[in-house]
Amino acid sequence: VGAIEGIPQEEILGVQLSFSTTTWQVGCALACPQNATSLPISAAVQFIKVPAQPPVPKTRFQINYTEYDCRRNDVCWPELFYPMTPYYTGEPYSHILAKGLVLVFFVLLAVVLSDPWNGILRLWNKP
Repeated sequence: VGAIEGIPQEEILGVQLSFSTTTWQVGCALACPQNATSLPISAAVQFIKVPAQPPVPKTRFQINYTEYDCRRNDVCWPELFYPMTPYYTGEPYSHILAKGLVLVFFVLLAVVLSDPWNGILRLWNKP
């Protein structure tokens, strides 16, 4: 219902089922000329047009503030931290917590072993 990038979109809102039978006779020609098999076949489709509704206009916040908009930003922060939220059900929470703590440990280890921290430690231990 509506249009996406100028292309009209359609949606099935309901279904009405009706049928009628038509009998086909399938003969087996040379093998059994007197015996014909009946095969009932039926199909019907009806589509009803519903007028499209215009999309809801964007708010000023949605237009200007794109930091958390995953379609317009290279890094999608909400999706990056999604496994840490209670809405993620792909793994048990204990596994996610353990992986998160291991990740934090490696980040802290990288920060401590970086050059600025080495300089601070040298100045601290200097007599």
